Amino acid sequence: MNLPSLNAKQIISVLLKKGFFQVRQSGSHIIFRHADGRRTTVPFHGSQDLERG
Repeated sequence: MNLPSLNAKQIISVLLKKGFFQVRQSGSHIIFRHADGRRTTVPFHGSQDLERG
């Protein structure tokens, strides 16, 4: 199955719709957390597409 390439803005939009909220930003990385304890980091380097993986 091939996954589409998404840019950081698209990923952040999906995370917010899924109930994640931004907790902090460290340089160009934005850290999100969910109420159930999950955490993820999104590198935000402009609008470039992120590689799959």
